[in-house]
Amino acid sequence: MTVSFGGQRHQFQCPLCDLSIAGSRGGTPRARIRAAWDLHLEGCDGRIVDPIRLRAMTRDAAREEAERLRETESPADD
Repeated sequence: MTVSFGGQRHQFQCPLCDLSIAGSRGGTPRARIRAAWDLHLEGCDGRIVDPIRLRAMTRDAAREEAERLRETESPADD
């Protein structure tokens, strides 16, 4: 479920670890990922997906996106 707070914040349940994730809609995808990192369970694949995109994904779609990101990210991107 998604809840908007003045259009700048969002809260949803991660489709992979089922924890409540809250974050800002502003900033870059990388900044949003960093801000939500500790809100997921350790080892959750949802940690590497932009929370704005993750909130609208099914469990299968989130797993596929995380796998795609792992394959396309290079160590130089960090």
